[in-house]
Amino acid sequence: MTNQKSTIETLFNNAPEDIQNMIYTKIMYPQPKKLLQEIRTRGVLYDILCALKREKDLKPTFDNIAIALKSTQGTSIIIKKIDEDGNSQEIILIAK
Repeated sequence: MTNQKSTIETLFNNAPEDIQNMIYTKIMYPQPKKLLQEIRTRGVLYDILCALKREKDLKPTFDNIAIALKSTQGTSIIIKKIDEDGNSQEIILIAK
């Protein structure tokens, strides 16, 4: 196996640079699930911060949503979530 690996490495190293770059673009690494969840929820969190007029001074994280809601007591936000089947669900965030 070590010999085969060195042969593949040799072939790769001897390939033209544009071919090497094409191969690099095809390499995929698994991403942490927490990071993927943050990417999926970023848009919703940003929209909430915009509704609270805090998008310029806070990054879209759950902790910052809590901070923004705490500073605007009496404010409520209604989020309508629609799944792939078209079913909707309302989520209400209320600052107390």
